[in-house]
Amino acid sequence: MIAGVFEILNIQDTLFRTFKSQSYDAVWISRELIIGYPSFERIINNPIIYDIDDAVFLNNNIKVSGINRLIANAAVVFAGNEYLANYCSQYSSNIFIIPTAVDTDRFIELERKSTNQQFVVGWSGTSSSYKFFKLIEDTLLEFFKGKKDARLKIYSDMFPFELRKLAEYIDYEPWSVEKEISQIQSFDVGIMPLEESDWVKGKCSYKMLLYAACGIPTITSPYGMNKDILSLGKVGLGCRDANEWRNALEYVYRSRDSLSSHFPDCRLVILKNFSLDVISGRIAAAMRSVLE
Repeated sequence: MIAGVFEILNIQDTLFRTFKSQSYDAVWISRELIIGYPSFERIINNPIIYDIDDAVFLNNNIKVSGINRLIANAAVVFAGNEYLANYCSQYSSNIFIIPTAVDTDRFIELERKSTNQQFVVGWSGTSSSYKFFKLIEDTLLEFFKGKKDARLKIYSDMFPFELRKLAEYIDYEPWSVEKEISQIQSFDVGIMPLEESDWVKGKCSYKMLLYAACGIPTITSPYGMNKDILSLGKVGLGCRDANEWRNALEYVYRSRDSLSSHFPDCRLVILKNFSLDVISGRIAAAMRSVLE
């Protein structure tokens, strides 16, 4: 009953915002106005800018026709990576690849700590991604078992109870917007395990971008956009199997006192390709080319 009332109120609010948007020169939409159903989009008369940064068209719980119609009716489509752009090209010709931007004035690099402290392997994200840890759980266990000075720091919305094997090596802290930057800055290396799938191809590597902006190298699965970022400079290591993960973890551990020299391009790659200044310039140019 209460849930139904809130849903009705949400729909009313969405309708109100849709009518209000008619007073603007263009409307920026990053998802369907009512998820899973085409709804008030059709009453928007001014140009629509559609921003897609996940493979939402693979979600079995939504009607893909609504997303496809939104893409087709948009004056401009901003796709977060090439995979998403290729999908959208079936329905629109006004597509621009606009990666996720990082606020490099907030996410900054700090001087690395002394090597006589803990070696921190870090991860920050939502608990829905814990499933990817299962792919490398045994490899992580092998790594941490032999190193009393190494810890796995996890910042998320809940403790990863499913990672029972690793529990004694995990330092967990709830993620918060106030602490997010200092949490990442506490890492020696960030990790980003992923599976090889179409859904992952649609991801825009925001976790990796934040690590790099803080000067932290990443050990990651080189799928989708992660592979593209690795190709831009010395920002981390790509691992496809347990042996590669094992070697990468040992390498960064042995190189802990010189990680900046081994991975000198972390922040530079972000400043050149993903900073707010760079991305906002690309957005402005794209909008002028289509809307003016």
